[in-house]
Amino acid sequence: AHHAAAVGRGGRRPALTITDPERDFLAVSPGGDGDDTSIMLRHALRSVVVIAAAATLVAGLMPAPTLAVSPRVRIASDAELAQGNGHLVVVRETGAKRHAFEQLRVPPGTEHAAAAAAALGRGVVAVLPDVPVTIDAYPATAPSDPFYAIYQGDLGQIGVPSAWLHTTGSTGVTVAVLDTGAALGHEDLQGAHLAGSWNEVATLEDDITPNPAFRTSAVPDGDGHGTHTAGTIAATADNGRGIAGVAPGVSVQIVKVLGDDGRGYFSWFCNGIEWAIAHGADVISMSIGANSTAAAVAPWEYATDDAYAAGVSVVAAAGNDGGSATSYPASYPHVISVASVNGASAHSTFSQANADVDISAPGESILSTAIASPISYTWMSGTSMATPHVAGVIALMRSARPDLGPDAIEQLVEATAVDLGAAGRDDLYGHGLVDAGAALDAAAGYGSPTPTPTVAPTPTPTVAPTASPAPTPTPTVAPTASPAPTPTPAPTPTPAPPAPVATVVAPTSSVAVRTVVPTFAFDRPVRPGLTIAVSKVLSGGSTLVAGAVTLAPDRMRAWFAPGAGAFDACATFRAVLDGVAAQDGPAAAPVSVAWRTPCDPPKITSRTPAAGSRGFDRDKNIAITFALAVRGVSAKTIYVRNAASGRLIRARVSVVGRRVIVNPTVRLAARTKYRVYVTSGVRAPDGRRAKATSWVFITGRR
Repeated sequence: AHHAAAVGRGGRRPALTITDPERDFLAVSPGGDGDDTSIMLRHALRSVVVIAAAATLVAGLMPAPTLAVSPRVRIASDAELAQGNGHLVVVRETGAKRHAFEQLRVPPGTEHAAAAAAALGRGVVAVLPDVPVTIDAYPATAPSDPFYAIYQGDLGQIGVPSAWLHTTGSTGVTVAVLDTGAALGHEDLQGAHLAGSWNEVATLEDDITPNPAFRTSAVPDGDGHGTHTAGTIAATADNGRGIAGVAPGVSVQIVKVLGDDGRGYFSWFCNGIEWAIAHGADVISMSIGANSTAAAVAPWEYATDDAYAAGVSVVAAAGNDGGSATSYPASYPHVISVASVNGASAHSTFSQANADVDISAPGESILSTAIASPISYTWMSGTSMATPHVAGVIALMRSARPDLGPDAIEQLVEATAVDLGAAGRDDLYGHGLVDAGAALDAAAGYGSPTPTPTVAPTPTPTVAPTASPAPTPTPTVAPTASPAPTPTPAPTPTPAPPAPVATVVAPTSSVAVRTVVPTFAFDRPVRPGLTIAVSKVLSGGSTLVAGAVTLAPDRMRAWFAPGAGAFDACATFRAVLDGVAAQDGPAAAPVSVAWRTPCDPPKITSRTPAAGSRGFDRDKNIAITFALAVRGVSAKTIYVRNAASGRLIRARVSVVGRRVIVNPTVRLAARTKYRVYVTSGVRAPDGRRAKATSWVFITGRR
């Protein structure tokens, strides 16, 4: 500021000169008649505020500064820098042979000068736009077809059950999920093996300066996208609670690089990648992308190259714009670009198709963990949903063969894919649909040397002396006896093949969440035509539940897809499997399983008098109706007090089913305010407690 004032007074234009390009400071010296006034901007890149000020000074006071920038520093073009709208990222080499990504905020329009100034810092290799990014858009509502509510639909489609014959994943293999965070308290994520978490999202104190102090290991997900992708990879399997992840046995890192609005910056992602590398990630899953030029999104390339150099497999979404535009980071080298297909393995119309697509996976109407509650699930669609399928398969491969690096993994994934569309690789499907079973089979035998058999030497035979032959005696011929008749053996009966054995996979206990999918497994492939009848058990009989039966492609599992909301709370259900038979054999006996859904906490549906009502008849009883039958009701758990004095009103409390009656033993006072209390002592049939509540009313004159 002093320098600017001096320049203004003297009327001279300053010239920007570099005092020492090897040091972290700039010298801004006024040109002209020997004035030695200078301002040293020390440690320029250690303070984004200083750099922003320098950029403003340069832009406002100098028409065209000339900077001695090292030719090895990569600076984006003016048009590309402008895409950041004042947000730049400075890429700096670190001592660990990786990169750090520093945010730089400057007034829009000054990007060029700021980039040129920032390029002079020690270790700087690039100054690029920090372009905003968001998660790929996806439909948030559940589809009407109940088939899409089945978690095994997408897993069976890519052969995950066959892959599980090798492994369900090792905790020694870590998948980093870079997304909006995750609801780690979800019932299907609580059992996941957490290998660390990091929140890279920087809270901006003044919309200019990021404060790293706000970064933490807490990774709350206010959007739901990250919880969904994490569930696809690592949700606990075979626990009767919702879904199964592709690789439920692996460890996961949750790295929050997008805010709760689903937005962020490239620098957040790049630093998230570097954190994952430093903390032992083997696979990085990124369900995000941006359509742009390679130069405009170049920060990612430094980070993904660092991951590749560290032996980490990186998987990213191909994009959801439906055209042929390239999307980054998926289109970078060393990144596996994942397109989406539907349940019939047809190309999803929203999935981008270009020369960088490597592989396809299910991405339409995928059911996974949600943030609405610890027992909630939701359907999402997009290449964001396809990506964690491939990341999970790669995690299984790394579990079976931890010695395989990124190149071998990608080669095996592509070589074993099920070819779709045009023969060979194409822009729609890449190399085809990922095949987890085939990939695990190939990984198990990849690079195994064929043992060379040891040839034993042939022994030299010892020649024994030839003995003189003895004379052949003349045989005595005995009379030939009449042969006894040979009995004809009875044919051995061929045993009939046994009936298939069916076991219950879900639910696994007598109490199951309302999203449970009744599932059965078989010890051998079975014929189509089996039935699963699900009914709600009532006191006077039962009523059928609407839904659809699906047999897995390998015919080793079958499940019942209920309609939306079919399993209501606090009810008993029964599923009966019938008509199970192998290809050539008898049918198995029916198999049934019964379970009860948890009750919701007691909820009041109506109350008399209503909250805030006036003129309540003093001779009437107070009535409270709950959504379900309740227990634990007494004068201690539901009572009335005078709101002014706090005096307890004696009353008889009774309950019939869902309705509670409070009958005061003395008449209420006229024109007086009373408060009704319902405590947490009121419980649902399964013991869930009510949320304590109260309300007031005023009596009338009579």
